[in-house]
Amino acid sequence: MQVLVRNLNKYEYREEFNGDLITIGPDEAIKMDNMKARQFLGQFTTPVLDGQGRPDPRYLKRLRIEEIPDQKPVEAENKQVYVCQMDGKEFKSQAELDQHIADNWAEDIVDEDAQKAMRKKTRKR
Repeated sequence: MQVLVRNLNKYEYREEFNGDLITIGPDEAIKMDNMKARQFLGQFTTPVLDGQGRPDPRYLKRLRIEEIPDQKPVEAENKQVYVCQMDGKEFKSQAELDQHIADNWAEDIVDEDAQKAMRKKTRKR
């Protein structure tokens, strides 16, 4: 999903992100992928100080993520998949995964309390 990254500063903002120089004019916005926009906003930048040792307002990161008006959210095509960490098999539900673990891997669980809980959980079905 695309979002807008808006520069709220009255100065142009420039920063290198993933090898690209991103430039956003004052009170302008650019389109970015939602995840990349969040990473971009979260990326640390070293403050540039003015002659008096205060942060220089020309270099402040004053950005905001905005939704694009009239953009329909993208439906996730993939439903949640539960993956066994021991063998990588995928299951459609937590119950199926729990049963698989109980049938195949319960003996490998080192914690005795966890092993008992897994057996008890799968017997109820």
